Amino acid sequence: MKVSENLSILFFLETKEASQNGKTPIYIRITVNGQRKEFSTGIKIDLALWDHSASRVIGKTPPILAINNQLTQAKANLERHYLILTTQYEYVTADLLKKTYKGEFKKPEVEKVLERTICQVCNYKISIFTKQAKKNLRSPNTLKRWRTTKVKIRHFLKHTFKKWDVPLSEFKFKHAQDMLNYLTLEEDLYLPASIEHISQCLAEIFYLQFFKVKAEKFRDNRYHFRISRASTFFNLA
Repeated sequence: MKVSENLSILFFLETKEASQNGKTPIYIRITVNGQRKEFSTGIKIDLALWDHSASRVIGKTPPILAINNQLTQAKANLERHYLILTTQYEYVTADLLKKTYKGEFKKPEVEKVLERTICQVCNYKISIFTKQAKKNLRSPNTLKRWRTTKVKIRHFLKHTFKKWDVPLSEFKFKHAQDMLNYLTLEEDLYLPASIEHISQCLAEIFYLQFFKVKAEKFRDNRYHFRISRASTFFNLA
């Protein structure tokens, strides 16, 4: 039975696989763009009950009606799968339709892009500063403060998230003030320069997540995040 210009579905009896008790399996033949695939429906009937022209079982008994309903549903499901496949693939084959219908087709896994973490951000920053310090472009003291900053940040992450590192997306705006409170109350960090350095680091972390948001949204009235410097923090592909 031709369903569309490119798809036809036919039910037939595969007499070569008839059992000794006379039961013959009903097969489906799908043709897509001239390509054929055949497979069993899992239903067996008496050969004499098959209407070849209608591709249905003859009779009105409940078991026969149930079989015909199964065939009708199978045809509808094949049509549905075919329609979906045509929206997903430029060229649909009979083999693809068969595997999809039978649940045998697995879409190729899309390679996942790993999200960067807070510590990866710090490591990148430190690696750049290390190279700059070797060329006397940055102060060794600044590099030392960045390494200390990373240690303090890891302490906060362990305290708040119960793990030493987290993806950038897990670090929210509310955690910025939480971190500053933790550093001053738990780590006894009071030096204004150190607090400002931590604040700058936080601003740069947020800048990675939301580059096009206005700097004012990141500013803290007390510690003044340096968003202007954060704009040149990373150039990661």
